[in-house]
Amino acid sequence: TDVGPTTIDVAAKQLRAELEEARQRRALGGFTGLATGWEALDRQTGGLEIGGVTYLSAPTKGYKTTTALNFVRAVATRQERIIRDGVEQLRPQGVIVVELEAQPAEIAMGLGCVIGGANRTRFVRGEQTPEDESALEYGMGEYHRLPVVVESRTDIDPTMLRARLREARWELRTKRDAPVRLIVIDTLQLLSTEELAEEVVRTL
Repeated sequence: TDVGPTTIDVAAKQLRAELEEARQRRALGGFTGLATGWEALDRQTGGLEIGGVTYLSAPTKGYKTTTALNFVRAVATRQERIIRDGVEQLRPQGVIVVELEAQPAEIAMGLGCVIGGANRTRFVRGEQTPEDESALEYGMGEYHRLPVVVESRTDIDPTMLRARLREARWELRTKRDAPVRLIVIDTLQLLSTEELAEEVVRTL
């Protein structure tokens, strides 16, 4: 591939935009990354790196997904402060969730429990309380109002994923005025390639 002045100019323009966005975040009193929902972690890391790839690993099934859904909630329920034409404004933060193992109902359940503060384990065991059910109902209602697009299917391949990411990005931009700030793929090992990770980063 030829690398000429145009390509360098585009890269430089993108870098300047990222640096300016980071500067604005610092000027507005925030850290440069995305809040994870855990203040101690955010203080140590500065939040999730925008434009970077973060891998979650855990020995027990379910912990990675629960942690990732907490990240989804933290990002999607916060609005970012930006400066447009010298005026401070609030803008939603879009999130795309690609679930390669669980069914849509399981993702809805997980997000509803995380957002509403319900105990998901009790639902799995059939031991949920009326308070759990109320919390899940509240969480489901909030989830449907958030700038989150969920793609849940087990037969997706890298080519299909790339197309779906572009569609979801367009949907969030045009319908919610929400630029994509976080993409969660569960589980990336099913599609893991270096090219795929780079494609995900380019979608942000």
